[in-house]
Amino acid sequence: MAGLVPGPVSRGFRRGLDTGSLSGSVLVFDISGFTPLTEELSRMGHHGAEELAEILQRVFSPGVLRLIRSAGGFVSGFSGDSFTVIFPGTEFLESLKTADKILNKLRASSADNGGASSIYHGGASSAGTGSGRFPPLEFKAGAASGDIRWHILGRDSRGWLFSGPAVSSASAAVNGASSMEVCRGLADPVTCSDTRAPVIRSSRKTEAAFFPPVILSAARSGEFRRVFSVFVSLGTEEDEKRLRDRAALMMDHCFEAGGYWNGVHHDAAGPYALALFGAPWSYENDGTRSLVFSRRLMEEFGEELHIGLDAGTVYAGMVGFNRRATYTVLGNSVNTASRIMRCSSRPGIRISGAVHERVSGNTFGAELLEIPLKGRSGLTEVYSIQPEYFSETGGRFQQIYVGRLREKERFRRTSMKVL
Repeated sequence: MAGLVPGPVSRGFRRGLDTGSLSGSVLVFDISGFTPLTEELSRMGHHGAEELAEILQRVFSPGVLRLIRSAGGFVSGFSGDSFTVIFPGTEFLESLKTADKILNKLRASSADNGGASSIYHGGASSAGTGSGRFPPLEFKAGAASGDIRWHILGRDSRGWLFSGPAVSSASAAVNGASSMEVCRGLADPVTCSDTRAPVIRSSRKTEAAFFPPVILSAARSGEFRRVFSVFVSLGTEEDEKRLRDRAALMMDHCFEAGGYWNGVHHDAAGPYALALFGAPWSYENDGTRSLVFSRRLMEEFGEELHIGLDAGTVYAGMVGFNRRATYTVLGNSVNTASRIMRCSSRPGIRISGAVHERVSGNTFGAELLEIPLKGRSGLTEVYSIQPEYFSETGGRFQQIYVGRLREKERFRRTSMKVL
């Protein structure tokens, strides 16, 4: 599947560069309504996953991507039910006009062919969920302009991140927007004279440097899986080298513990990372592995991190456009883990009741808290994990290494040649 790596990162990688900068506008689009739909369709198993994949394809239609590219932009990344578009050389006011066009196109795409609108408004649906009990999909955006930078992470395992004032400002601005509204953020001058971004599709060779084979061969579909989602705050962007180096180390620790690195993203509070345990591959002890990973980060970086974990059934698969997509997860437990990460000003590891139930450590090291979480009524039980939690548990929380995925893949390929 070509289109897994954004253009500037793909071009920089081929040229041997690991960082670069540009000036332009950033639009962050948020789509609300997928979480209740995901929860309902998950009860239908494989058929529900197919239905959700069809709805995602309608929302992320070719027409939306054509509109983005015709305006000189490229999709820099996806984060759950949101995605970010960068327009090199495009002034702020011009990007606002483009944002309105994209919002209208997204709304029209979601209603095409009896898709999401039929499910939400009580019409007939092949999934049988047309009862009108879901609100319609809602779309909103945040906009900013100014300096934008990209960085390639790692050497053996690779990832990337986008940063800079325009990225962080647009990510914060989207929270203040209402449905079908563009909320304005930073409007710094755009210094680049180039007003068009060349369409650079990543090659299979480039994508193989960033993604494991299971992702490269993934179909444009998904499945429901039980996943432990780990959200990790990355502090601020004041020292970008520190941010890049920290993210690269976290990515290595994630793979070593058997998880999947789902990238660096931004919200109103700053950059954060998402690691998945249970998708796209899984182990019997994914919960333990997720806590081993969390513990290792606290040991590596000290009492500076905010880490939130939750577990549940989520939609895992390819999300995005036909020619620009990524592998990610959607579901209530993903949103909950994100909110747990941001629930306190104090650093530490905090886990949901679902994680605590499935991976019981030393109970003397788990402090039960009842806290308010955004989007939930009443208080939610969350456990604050202390160092004692990992002791006296028969060695279950000793460092786990995943069995060298890359060496196993090389062995598999060599064996195939011999056969």
